[in-house]
Amino acid sequence: RSRGVSVYRDRVYWATADTSLVVLDQRTGETQWEVSTGDYSDGLGHAHPALIADGKVVLGFAGGDKSARGLVVAHDAESGDHLWTTYTIPEPGDPEYDTWGEQEVPPMGGLTWGTISYDPELGLIYLGTGQPTPWASTLRGPGDALYTNSILALDIDTGEIEWHFQVVPADNWDLDATHESMLVDLEIGGRVYKALIETSKIGWGIVLDRETGRFLRAFRTGYDNIITGWTDSGSPIY
Repeated sequence: RSRGVSVYRDRVYWATADTSLVVLDQRTGETQWEVSTGDYSDGLGHAHPALIADGKVVLGFAGGDKSARGLVVAHDAESGDHLWTTYTIPEPGDPEYDTWGEQEVPPMGGLTWGTISYDPELGLIYLGTGQPTPWASTLRGPGDALYTNSILALDIDTGEIEWHFQVVPADNWDLDATHESMLVDLEIGGRVYKALIETSKIGWGIVLDRETGRFLRAFRTGYDNIITGWTDSGSPIY
């Protein structure tokens, strides 16, 4: 189900569980327009309100439990015209495809069902992705399975992935990294960074430089018996 709506100018934007974007007049409730954002028969749906920024409606999708392929789409906030689509799971021929190993079924997962953040100065949106499908690495083969369980920075104008940070490579535990990214200015080691903080299922908070995606530090937020620590470059230690 969809967990809320977005308000922009005099309109209400409702991203539905069956992959529609319905736009209502804020005062009267009358439908202004409606567009399809994806294929519901593929197992996709919207679970969170859209991000509306820079005249664009940016939407992530749920569907990891239905073996869907993760994606993000943008539509024009005034007309509803489709602007771009970015998939979080690579296709054959993409360099990231090799991180999935050899398997009998196409790689899936990496759904984007959480809340999306936006930095207007950098022109970047930030979102997290869910677990890979198949869930068990014994079925997928060796490899990190990009871009699952990752934090992604996308250009809001083109949807191009500017950088990624994989929180849980080669996931076996359904440890989605889909929680909302908090954008803050943070002093670390005497330097002030444009930082991003993301906390998710792993019991750790991840702090990144949101301009570059560089790992800055991690801190515990709760009990965890999977990740025991982090390397200086930001790789989890299992």
